[in-house]
Amino acid sequence: MDSPPLVIEARFGDMGAFSESSEWDLDFRQLDQGPICIDLKVMSRPYLRLMNVKMDKRIHQRGVAPSDQLSFGFPIGGSLDWHGSDTSHAAMMSFNRQSGFDTVSTQGFEATTLSVSATFMESMASDLGLSIPDNIYLSQSGGVFKHSHATHSARDLLDRIIAKETVLFDRESETELITALLNIHMDPSDYSDISTMPVRSRTLSRAIDYIEDNRFDAISVVEVC
Repeated sequence: MDSPPLVIEARFGDMGAFSESSEWDLDFRQLDQGPICIDLKVMSRPYLRLMNVKMDKRIHQRGVAPSDQLSFGFPIGGSLDWHGSDTSHAAMMSFNRQSGFDTVSTQGFEATTLSVSATFMESMASDLGLSIPDNIYLSQSGGVFKHSHATHSARDLLDRIIAKETVLFDRESETELITALLNIHMDPSDYSDISTMPVRSRTLSRAIDYIEDNRFDAISVVEVC
């Protein structure tokens, strides 16, 4: 019999407590003044985990995904400056092995991450008679996938699972999600790597560090720029 997923829902008013609650190695810093509210929902099966997060403040997000998992992010609300690049065209981001991420999220940001055991992905692909595209193991950070039929299918399924509407998080939907991930990686033209740090990104990083160091003081645009 298929066991139900473990579901955890929590609200955090402290960035440190939120970071400590995750199995990811996170370094999140609040860029806006005032109390923060972070809503978290985690749905876990033995080899696959979904995490939906909503944040009401601008956040400088740095971190590394678990090395034994393949992890992907699906932005839902708000916007991201992802490794110094706009992501309005992005349907999915890659957090693959050994890849760190460096991004700034706006107020009202919401996203869902999907993490799957690498060995389980390989086993499922074998059972389905599908090959695993080489680019699913790319170690670069900054991987972005544009909108396509495959990404739309994955996002729609994730949304319905998180909302507990018509789809249960069971073995069947687990298989659908992994199939969707494999299909997304089948077309290399849908993928771009924006991990190289251009001048704009380095400038942004310096500005963010200055804001973080002085976020309780009045800062002018001239000082930041």
